[in-house]
Amino acid sequence: TIGTAPWASVVAKSKPYDPEIFRVCEEAVIHGHVVALEYVDKAGKASSREVEPHGLLAQPPVWYLLTLDRTRGAPRSLRIDRITRATPRRDLRFDPRDPRTLFPELKQLNLEKPSRGKAL
Repeated sequence: TIGTAPWASVVAKSKPYDPEIFRVCEEAVIHGHVVALEYVDKAGKASSREVEPHGLLAQPPVWYLLTLDRTRGAPRSLRIDRITRATPRRDLRFDPRDPRTLFPELKQLNLEKPSRGKAL
């Protein structure tokens, strides 16, 4: 999913993401397996999570992993530049879902660019 540019404050606090972490996340979205993550939130608090990655959202230059967080039992959008470790759990599979069903705000916030003249 490609979205509009993020707020300037988000860009100012973002940093380049680790390409290997991005690769692990992308592979998990494509193949439907769980990822164990180490994540640092906006307050600087570190946490461990197991997530089902259902999609990627690009708001250039910031990327988000759209997940169902198994640890918290809720959908979460995680900035990829805040993921400090990503370990594929190919032994744990899930049925991929359209991220718009997990994140209805994608449509409400008009984050997706129209495709062939139609908004998603």
